[in-house]
Amino acid sequence: KEISELEQAPDGRVAYMATRNPSRGVGGNPPRLIVGALDADWTTTFGYPVPAGPAPQLHVAWSPDGKRFAYIQRNDPNPGVTMMVNGKAAGPAYNSTSAPFWSPDGSRLAYVGNSPSGAFPVGDGQELEGFNWVREFSWSPDGKRYAFTGGSSAGIKMFVDGKEQPKAISYQTDA
Repeated sequence: KEISELEQAPDGRVAYMATRNPSRGVGGNPPRLIVGALDADWTTTFGYPVPAGPAPQLHVAWSPDGKRFAYIQRNDPNPGVTMMVNGKAAGPAYNSTSAPFWSPDGSRLAYVGNSPSGAFPVGDGQELEGFNWVREFSWSPDGKRYAFTGGSSAGIKMFVDGKEQPKAISYQTDA
């Protein structure tokens, strides 16, 4: 048995990876995420952009107050992943997801789910319109509003609270 990759919440709670007894079946003996009373297998890591160097890989995104946590659950043996909050699915399954982003007050969670049909912003478990890519997701300081940019064959658009901002559209001209 082994314990590694300790991650601590703002309120002092901890999460870590643990290897259990030797495997008795197909699929090996994956490390398990232990956080509170939760014991989850087949989780995956994520990272947040950093100014220089590689992004540290995490297993848990703690809400700013430390009361809630999110992690990415692999859907083994099925393909894809599901974002989980406190052990419960927080939206549909995707091929992959971005790192989860908590609002500053810790009451809301957002991430981007990726599938063959596009990149889908997901806020509070609700999937929004799909794009080729989604970038620059940000929360307002009070956590009540959010904004992001999304790109598609129609151009780059900015969205606030899931609504397109008509005066914030990028377009390309032929030279």
